[in-house]
Amino acid sequence: MALAIPAGETRAQDAGVIGRLHDAVADVSARPLPSVKTLTSICGGDAVCAGEALASSLGPHARLERITHPSTDEIRGVQTRPSVEVSDESGRRVIRLDRFGRKAVWELREALRDARKTVVIDLRANQGGDFDRMLRIAGMFCGSIENAVRLVEGSTERWFSVPGEKEFHGVQKLQVWIGKQTASSAEVLAALLKLHAGAKLSGEKTFGKNVLLREVAVAHEWRLLVPSGRLEIEGIVLEGGLTPDESP
Repeated sequence: MALAIPAGETRAQDAGVIGRLHDAVADVSARPLPSVKTLTSICGGDAVCAGEALASSLGPHARLERITHPSTDEIRGVQTRPSVEVSDESGRRVIRLDRFGRKAVWELREALRDARKTVVIDLRANQGGDFDRMLRIAGMFCGSIENAVRLVEGSTERWFSVPGEKEFHGVQKLQVWIGKQTASSAEVLAALLKLHAGAKLSGEKTFGKNVLLREVAVAHEWRLLVPSGRLEIEGIVLEGGLTPDESP
């Protein structure tokens, strides 16, 4: 899951690029980092090279990734891949939520507008994404919850609350399908729905990625995803993956 943070764009030719990148990563990570001198000796002024070196020092969840910019046609046509697919099976509404895209809240609201009795949220292919948007979706089923998720960063703690009001009063039974690919903020969503909306988790154990990733800009086409803390939910074990309540 990625949470955007303010970070100036860096370019390989900028003076002090390595120092600025090092400081930006240090602001969001409690892990020890290679020194600016070490990074400069390895990479010179190459920000992407320094990003790779920093990612290697930050553990298995950190990664340097290329940013895919939309084409001009996509911008003009405002083409957005949907987050939700809907089907009705055996008297139940099945909603496949593969991502937390920009329109995910609206799409989910439309998918559930006339839903009654049993609703299934399929998260088996959801590998996480926008954390704030995920919390808004949780609020549609759970209502407002103060201090629902805790972020532990070294010796400090930060709390996240679930916003909004419960919207789907006609839903009598809620089931969440999970699997090996269910990860990150999707795991948090499944846990919140189990704990606060009475959902049953069905399927396989989830991936087990209970870290919050924050973005640091590296160059125009590159960003570094930095693990900044451990996510915890009282009464739920996220580390190592969520265990389903029942088999599929």
